[in-house]
Amino acid sequence: MSGRKWGDGGNRLLAEEVKRVRKVYEQCRSIYKTATLTGHTRPTVNKYVRDMSRQDSRSRYNNREVLKIEPETGKIIRKYKNANTAAVRNHIGADNICHCLKGRTLTAGSYVWAYADTYDPERYTPITDYHVSYIRQEDILLGLI
Repeated sequence: MSGRKWGDGGNRLLAEEVKRVRKVYEQCRSIYKTATLTGHTRPTVNKYVRDMSRQDSRSRYNNREVLKIEPETGKIIRKYKNANTAAVRNHIGADNICHCLKGRTLTAGSYVWAYADTYDPERYTPITDYHVSYIRQEDILLGLI
């Protein structure tokens, strides 16, 4: 039972075991893989790496503010606490908004979505062609977009 401390607070990992878990998470960036590699449960790994996983855009703990933007003008319509809140309030799938935030699609729910900390209104290009809703890597490389 090395690495664990049993006592009045339940079982907690010792400091060196926490460092090991965090180091493994830094390398693989997956709570599931970290749990498998370290032999700890996913909730235990999550407890010790939650602050690190907030930095990852794939994480449910990522609380970056999201902007809802008018596609034709680039005008900011509303700011939301995170993508999940925006999805619920606009009746759009959170995965669709996340695809837009990551650049896989141009719009979600007829709006453009951007993270508040990286949005630059001067660099915004208006979207007028709604037939193009998916950006393919090949199109970018060929100069079609």
